Amino acid sequence: EADAAEDADEESAAALLKLVREAGVLLRKTDEEEDREMFVSEDGLQGTLAAIGRHLEDVEWAKAGWAVVQYSCLHQPAHRRLVADEAGLEVLARTWAAHEAEPTVITALLAAVNQLVFKDERNKVMLHGLGVTASIMAALEKFSADDGISAALLETLFWMLRDDDDSVEQSFRADMVSALWEHADILNVLIELFEAERAEPVLNNALRVFKSVTDSEKAAEEAVDNGVVDIVLEFVKERLDQPSVLGSSAQLLKSLSLHNEAAKESLLSEQAD
Repeated sequence: EADAAEDADEESAAALLKLVREAGVLLRKTDEEEDREMFVSEDGLQGTLAAIGRHLEDVEWAKAGWAVVQYSCLHQPAHRRLVADEAGLEVLARTWAAHEAEPTVITALLAAVNQLVFKDERNKVMLHGLGVTASIMAALEKFSADDGISAALLETLFWMLRDDDDSVEQSFRADMVSALWEHADILNVLIELFEAERAEPVLNNALRVFKSVTDSEKAAEEAVDNGVVDIVLEFVKERLDQPSVLGSSAQLLKSLSLHNEAAKESLLSEQAD
């Protein structure tokens, strides 16, 4: 309340930031869902979102505040919806725009997004509409040399694309996939990652995203025409010490084969044997 008052100063902001950091640690460590429910019932989540908005330009506030949001929403579907109802998704998009060149803030935002979109179609659609999917693609280019943030960006994109909300009859996933194909050149972006011999987490997440965006006859055909089957078969041959890559490679090859006869034929080749 002191930080939100008209006569608030740096001292009140610093005191609140210290409390927010402590709350984030406690919410991360707790095994009691009642702790999260109590925090939110006392307007802790709402107050945190409001404070992030007041201190939008501050890097430390962005990291601490979105950590609280992330851990407040863990195992709590109602809290995820509350973030959207409190205009928190808009605040997230504004935070990203204000700190698009700061990898530590982007990493904190990605962790929060992963929680906000888990089995929540509405939040996925809203975040996509607010430009978060496009921001992820832009960040992939900006931080292309950083394996850590690249892996995190691809993981969040995978969760954005995953059709995991059983509570809705209609999925808007196709709209996101279409936007990635039409405006973000997703196929070539991912193929470039495949060909760059990236670290296991980057490659694993890139493969999972690739499967999500080629889950149709037309998309699979274009992927096969661009030599993706042969590329992925090389992963199966050469990355025997990377089980996550082997698993996601096999899943992608299966998916392409279900949608495209040429992929099946490639898998019957001597190399595939």
